[in-house]
Amino acid sequence: MSTKLILSFSLCLMVLSCSAQLWPWQKGQGSRPHHGRQQHQFQHQCDIQRLTASEPSRRVRSEAGVAEIWDHDTPEFRCTGFVAVRVVIQPGGLLLPSYSNAPYITFVEQGRGVQGVVIPGCPETFQSDSEFEYPQSQRGRHSRQSESEEESSRGDQHQKIFRIREGDVIPSPAGVVQWTHNDGNDDLISVTLLDANSYHNQLDENVRSFFLAGQSQRETREEGSDRQSRESDDDEALLRANILSGFQDEILHELFRDVDPETISKLRGENDQRGFIVQAQDLKLRVPQDFEEEYERERGDRRRGQGGSGRSNGVEQGFCNLKFRRNFNTPTTTDVFNPRAGRINTVNSNSLPILEFLQLSAQHVVLYKNAIIGPRWNLNAHSALYVTRGEGRVQVVGDEGKSVFDDKVQRGQILVVPQGFAVVLKAGREGLEWVELKNSGNAITSPIGGRTSVLRAIPVEVLANSYDISTKEAYKLKNGRQEVEVFRPFQSRDEKERERFSIV
Repeated sequence: MSTKLILSFSLCLMVLSCSAQLWPWQKGQGSRPHHGRQQHQFQHQCDIQRLTASEPSRRVRSEAGVAEIWDHDTPEFRCTGFVAVRVVIQPGGLLLPSYSNAPYITFVEQGRGVQGVVIPGCPETFQSDSEFEYPQSQRGRHSRQSESEEESSRGDQHQKIFRIREGDVIPSPAGVVQWTHNDGNDDLISVTLLDANSYHNQLDENVRSFFLAGQSQRETREEGSDRQSRESDDDEALLRANILSGFQDEILHELFRDVDPETISKLRGENDQRGFIVQAQDLKLRVPQDFEEEYERERGDRRRGQGGSGRSNGVEQGFCNLKFRRNFNTPTTTDVFNPRAGRINTVNSNSLPILEFLQLSAQHVVLYKNAIIGPRWNLNAHSALYVTRGEGRVQVVGDEGKSVFDDKVQRGQILVVPQGFAVVLKAGREGLEWVELKNSGNAITSPIGGRTSVLRAIPVEVLANSYDISTKEAYKLKNGRQEVEVFRPFQSRDEKERERFSIV
């Protein structure tokens, strides 16, 4: 009997030990552990008394575009761990392949282009139509292939590429290489929010991006600006030079035996002053259309359902086949809609599963003229509000019940709202549109007013006693708004009459 008890106890210890090790990878990450040094800093530096709506403070120019960087040393950016960058790629421009030590999420504000993703360990599932001459060392092997095999081997094989356009949300895990080509006629503008406090960022609280080509240039200073050298160093860490430039020629030549010394020099980015966005006017990529992607996905599902494995090794069906794009402008993805006030579109781990791994999500909000959203707060995430169109007034109240922001916001500004801070936004005459990027895979918002609000869920008697008002007033307070989150503006009797006649 005692032996059975000892074995049972040992088994329990093993299960607990395994659970502790697997906890960071379980579904629905409840916690976001920080580094010990970060925790110590946050305890003393995150008493936020004032927020600011800011525009990019620094610019880094390249041959075919520019990167604009927000000052991430302000209290709200530093405490939330956000790093924000806006990239403008000119027509024909190519944002060089790069990866980061922290996960990020990108919103395409304007334009169209082609995006490439390289996931370590995943197979090359795409093939281009381009034909090229094989190197001398490989001609013999290819000449011995059958005609059908030779036909199938033509072209360049690579990992997935897909078309991106205005309204797209594109996430990226740490260490995954991405590149972007603007094949349109207008500038391709995107805003990226990196999460320095993610558990994927193991070294410290700094974000580092590593390019596989080119050589990043020094910051272009604005007239009259007095930037500290530390800020410039931070930019260089964020837009770091070609990581291959640190390896010696003989090592690279030994590794890439079939290339000539001039190519080795170009790999290291020697004398390359183009920056990290270069002109690639002759770049032509064969990109699957939406219906082709859907057809291939359905065909693969049918093959697996019939028991056919093909080349699948199990990895492709998981991480390698995750979608990296979702569009905000698709009407069918609207989550909240009020024809007189606006709409809300949400992209989270439910609609884009890769966001569960990254613990990031996004929300697109469109408010019509004078419409209102809020007050509301994020239960489990910080958020960065990037204004894409229009202007409006925003009020934010902190955990001490004091206003930390009460001002107008306009296009191109970012306002960081920490977790638990209550925020209300009112659109101006031209309306207001923004994107909220949040550091949770399933960010939960709690509204204070409206049909799904906390006040609606509290009994009338409790409200009456809480606010020292009559039950009649408490009932009006609780049921005054029947809308969900997005509210139409208040209208006087005359305005209502004019609207009624205009509809007729």
